Amino acid sequence: MSVRIFLLLLSAFTVLTAMERPQQDTSDWFAFTPHSDATQESAVAMNEWLHKPAGQHGFLQYNKDKLEFEDGTPITFWGTNVEYMKTGPKHEEGKKAAAFFAKYGVNIVRLHKMTNPGWEGLGSRSSASVYDPAAIERLDYFTNEMKKNGVYFGFSPIWDLKIFPEDKKKLIAYDELKGPGNGNTQGAVWFADDVQDLHIETMLNLITHKNKYTGKTYAKDPALAYIEIQNEEDIFFYTTLPKLQKLPTYRKIAAKKFSAWLKKKYKSQDALLKAWGAGSLNAFPEFRDQESLAADSIVPALNPWFLENRLNHPQQGKRLLDTLAFCYDMQNAFYSKMTKAIRKAGFKGCIVSGNWQAGNGVGHYANLMSDREHGIIDRHNYMGGTGKYNIQNGFNVNTITMLNNPGSALLSTGSQQVADRPFMLSEWLSIQPNHWAAADTTIIAAYGMGLQGWDVSFHFASNHHGFTKGFYEGHNNKVFNNQTPMGFGIYPALARMVIRGDVTEADIVARRNVSAEQIFTHTLPFSDKVAQHGDVKSFAGDVDPRCLAVGRVVVDFTKKSESFKKPSINSHINGNTITSSTGELAWHTPKSGGWISINTKGTQAVAGFVPNSKQEFDDCSINLKNDYGLVFVSAAESDKTIKKSKRLLITVQAYCQQSGQQIRNGKVIQIGRPPILMQPVQADISLKNKKTATVYVLNQDGQRTDKTIAINKGTFSIDTANDKTLYYEVVYK
Repeated sequence: MSVRIFLLLLSAFTVLTAMERPQQDTSDWFAFTPHSDATQESAVAMNEWLHKPAGQHGFLQYNKDKLEFEDGTPITFWGTNVEYMKTGPKHEEGKKAAAFFAKYGVNIVRLHKMTNPGWEGLGSRSSASVYDPAAIERLDYFTNEMKKNGVYFGFSPIWDLKIFPEDKKKLIAYDELKGPGNGNTQGAVWFADDVQDLHIETMLNLITHKNKYTGKTYAKDPALAYIEIQNEEDIFFYTTLPKLQKLPTYRKIAAKKFSAWLKKKYKSQDALLKAWGAGSLNAFPEFRDQESLAADSIVPALNPWFLENRLNHPQQGKRLLDTLAFCYDMQNAFYSKMTKAIRKAGFKGCIVSGNWQAGNGVGHYANLMSDREHGIIDRHNYMGGTGKYNIQNGFNVNTITMLNNPGSALLSTGSQQVADRPFMLSEWLSIQPNHWAAADTTIIAAYGMGLQGWDVSFHFASNHHGFTKGFYEGHNNKVFNNQTPMGFGIYPALARMVIRGDVTEADIVARRNVSAEQIFTHTLPFSDKVAQHGDVKSFAGDVDPRCLAVGRVVVDFTKKSESFKKPSINSHINGNTITSSTGELAWHTPKSGGWISINTKGTQAVAGFVPNSKQEFDDCSINLKNDYGLVFVSAAESDKTIKKSKRLLITVQAYCQQSGQQIRNGKVIQIGRPPILMQPVQADISLKNKKTATVYVLNQDGQRTDKTIAINKGTFSIDTANDKTLYYEVVYK
């Protein structure tokens, strides 16, 4: 996650409602104060679900759109992020974190942003490619602890790679990069061989390092599931053009390569101008260069705004399409160069090229097609929050939710899923202090990982070795923290549902066929729009976003250009309810609020603004009496259904907030302080299995207490005002 300010503006086509919860009397709410000791036996623990040690099935591979290990074992990953210097935690913290992850069903961790020194990562101040030995030793210990616990890990080492004095001899324009280039390699890496070589050296120094605890280099350890080449940047994004403006040496390099590409295509400047139109040279005021093919000085001027607004420009339009094709080739060349070096080091796992956006239309699809060429499709998205990396009193807060807008916001990211590649969401979060985060997280698990068949989720972020005392992380109240009741607190239900595969993956209901010809001639047969404001992105267009609540939505890259058929989902809509094509999920959108219901063999649940009435499922009924909340009934074992399970886990939650928190009229009046307070949940649950059973109250760590709840012919009532917990366990005799 980049440490930058992003704007939480909503696009005109995305109808997301900011729903402010009225201030409530919290006098009967209870404090969330778990011990987070993962070494203690717990009824919610999922340690035995994980493949221990990680790597026992060989390297991670993919077969078309599905992940599997070398021995053919299929896998779905429910993961989290650990970032910056926390990728190399102190030994005791790393040991506790690995055990904590395993307990809550996290079977993979994305180690993100590992370069650069100090708080930023594991790097040194001598060179971009050199790591601090003490920090790397801590990484070795941490990854070995995760491996022993069955937790895989992925490497996302490079974003905003900073350069240092020893890099001067490696870079032909070090002073330009250090000064006008802000001391990093952003933008230049796509064109400059010397910068690319520095990135490759930085990567290889990490993956060829031998872990002192495993005796293997990271490249040859199958517990390393995948390697990401570049985080949150691509050649088509806004970061490229400003660097070309600031770096004359690298601009000349880019222009020389572009001119050579054009000579190969057009042979002469006359033929070039005939294709592009008179006045197409020197057509961009962003550059003062005198452009000519003979002088190798035609600059590849490109950014998303150009592609969205200037493709019909008489002097720039056709030039931009050639620039797009050239940049596509350049990006692929770098990804291939890096991949070749990674493979030569012995790594046989998966590759992620990049995860960032590239505007709308042809730029977006060129970037997506490039990512497809090199492995797993990966993307990022966020929603809600204050629009800042940290929170302070007085900030405006956006408490939006997906509940009343099926297919919106975080879930809309799935419209980028490619038909023949696995799909990963490696950064996402409904950001604190969003009241509805638990239900929105449930939607990602049920509809994204389940119905859409996504393969990897990395919630953002887990930089501690247990639950945090409050919503926010660190001394400056960083908002990107999922180690809360609304994150890890509901993992005992969500991770079970995802890893067991309770929700059936749907058939494709919406397919956009895209060819390279259609991209580079600006003839896509459909329209869609990507709205990006910093880290927050939304997607809409000719494919109704509500399709994501019915079945799979994919992009299929085809060799030949094909027409587009607009999908219809009317048969799955009945009044204000959208039922999935599998029949297991229902999304209800009454005029006020919205809620979802899940009815699978292993998980049956409600989440959102659920009506105060009995909701019937195959093996139980649930009557949630709160105006908002969630109730999950889950088979506790990895190989059982609710009908046949000897143990059921009940997970519940309603509102939660920090002590003293006040939000009024969309503004944070008081951030509040730890501990987090939980609104009591009242619910009636009836199990259709009438066998004799005991309902145990579990404590906040999921351990049995000596307290039980009366159950009569499968029916019992819970009130967490009395029990002060999120969890209950039903045990059949």
